[in-house]
Amino acid sequence: MSDLEIEFAWGGAGLTDLHDRCDVFVVLDVLCFTTSVDVAVARGAEVLPFPLGKYGADELARSGEAVLAQPRREAAGGPSLSPASLQRLAPGTRLVLPSPNGSALSTMVRDRTAFAASLRNATAVAAAVQGAGKRVAVIAAGEHWPGGSLRPAIEDLLGAGAIIARLQGRLTPEARAARAAYLELKHELAATLRASLSGRELIEAGFPDDVELAAEEDVSPAVPALQDGRYRNLATVPAVASAAESVILRDGGAADDAACGEVVGAAAATSSYAPQVPHAAALLGDRSPLAQEGRRRIVAEAGGRPVGFVEFAAADDRAEAGHVKYLFVHPNAQGQGIGDALLTAAETAIGGAVTLSVLSANDRGLRWYLKRGYRIAGGKLEENWQGGPAVWLSLRKDNG
Repeated sequence: MSDLEIEFAWGGAGLTDLHDRCDVFVVLDVLCFTTSVDVAVARGAEVLPFPLGKYGADELARSGEAVLAQPRREAAGGPSLSPASLQRLAPGTRLVLPSPNGSALSTMVRDRTAFAASLRNATAVAAAVQGAGKRVAVIAAGEHWPGGSLRPAIEDLLGAGAIIARLQGRLTPEARAARAAYLELKHELAATLRASLSGRELIEAGFPDDVELAAEEDVSPAVPALQDGRYRNLATVPAVASAAESVILRDGGAADDAACGEVVGAAAATSSYAPQVPHAAALLGDRSPLAQEGRRRIVAEAGGRPVGFVEFAAADDRAEAGHVKYLFVHPNAQGQGIGDALLTAAETAIGGAVTLSVLSANDRGLRWYLKRGYRIAGGKLEENWQGGPAVWLSLRKDNG
């Protein structure tokens, strides 16, 4: 069990109460501030939070050479608090994003480490939080009733629960309750958000796409961290626009450990199995260096930075087949044939039969290997893998 202590609270009053007791804060405003932050920083933008209605947003935008997001109804196709409006945001944009809840909470964090989380990037953020401090406060923003009092919002409760379910540590009763709510409804998140009060308000106002984007779970590897008053992505890796872009394969070594760990974390965060195996986040999502342990590593590099890698060992006296231990490609570089090139390079170097293991919950990865000539050769139940059960399938391909 990790030494991390995990708290949960609502709104500005909850944040203020925990401010001096916690060193890490995770802000959840699923509809829609933190979902908007995820969409923006995943595209290489920076987001400057600002409380809605407070004087000075224009001045902040000018002083920071930034773009001021407009109210949804007045945006006329430009950036606003609507996540859908940010899907074409240009990389490098600085965006001042006022909101009454998540943005206001972000400005209250002051000197503490803080992350903006959503359902979209739950595993990626949880992995970053796991090693960031000793006591974390997960803050659900909620909404406000017409009189100004806090209106608990189920989308923020579920978002907070999604983060808490992916963390390892000691939970307060409030944190346990948030986790339980998420586990109860995690298979019907989209329907729940559409039926929620906030979701209905957005749909009736003409923004159904915002609700759909917010309900997508673990589709983003972005880790929006609040630094110098703005959210930046801690998991920045250059996108590979096409197969024609310059991607080189080279031998890798210990100098690539940290970058390869980041690729693993980002790929795990957007994998098909992440929601099914949340306890794996501490291992697959921590972006820590990966020790080679005598294996050979081949790295795929684009723009001077690793975007994928494969690690493998040749057959020897102890094993009659070569074994691929790791094969990961960053989500920004997937779909361009990089994984195929890395696997082919490993198979060529091994020169004979190849084995590897894949999680049974990893449907996409399993289908990918089967299409490339691998067959299921066995399986093994690991009852306590990083705090939960996992079934590993053994695959084999007899080359040459």
